[in-house]
Amino acid sequence: MARREPYSETVPQDGVVLVAGCDCQDDRIEVEIVAFGVGEECWGIEYKTIYGAITNPATWSSLDEFLNRSWKHESGVQLRVASAVIDTGYQSKIVYDFCKPREVNRVFAIKGVAGVNRPVVSRPNRGNSAKVALFSLGVDSAKELIYSRLKIEDSGAGYCHFPIGQGYDEEYFEQLTAEKAVTRVRNGVKSRVWQKTRARNEALDVRVYALAAFVNLNANLDQLAKSLKARTVDESKPNDPPKKDPFQGIIRPPRPAGFVNSWKT
Repeated sequence: MARREPYSETVPQDGVVLVAGCDCQDDRIEVEIVAFGVGEECWGIEYKTIYGAITNPATWSSLDEFLNRSWKHESGVQLRVASAVIDTGYQSKIVYDFCKPREVNRVFAIKGVAGVNRPVVSRPNRGNSAKVALFSLGVDSAKELIYSRLKIEDSGAGYCHFPIGQGYDEEYFEQLTAEKAVTRVRNGVKSRVWQKTRARNEALDVRVYALAAFVNLNANLDQLAKSLKARTVDESKPNDPPKKDPFQGIIRPPRPAGFVNSWKT
């Protein structure tokens, strides 16, 4: 919490792509927008709780509106969410129905799977009732990666920034750090598992989903940074027509199933 910085009005200059993670509860949807930049340095942009019954279409309309808004970049360019993932652990059919028509906008359903050394995101399958693209999330690998990055103390590759305000209050940080890895022994076999240290941990889950959205996007961050700089120049000229999709041709195909993020320490 002591790391919070006064950048809450804009996306910082070095943040070049926005992603979102969403966690469904009975009476709300928790959402976080995160910006990533070169070296996978990241910035929390906004943490929002959308209140309403998960079975109420109005709740999902509010989520749709939030994911489709834009955030002002420090350069003056307006950025939109490039990819979002939504957990299917609760009311999966409702999540499927929301994601399916939005897959073209890179809004995907995801399901967490425990176990060490699993990839953060695996290739999707459509063997579900809605035939939606359902991605598998290696939650242990994702949590290990996030916690290792939280230990980085200097700005740069892998560092996690947080703003003052925008939903990043004390409760957020209590939830973000609400689990610890412990070693258990069963039948003489040791295993490493994640254990909650407090009741609520949604902020950690949501950051895990945001990380999954970023990994699944497989963005060329160096090229995105160049593209963003070019957009800044182009959009400073009022007579130049705006580009329809600044990310088109820059987002690479999904990473292979065996991928584990190289910044894990």
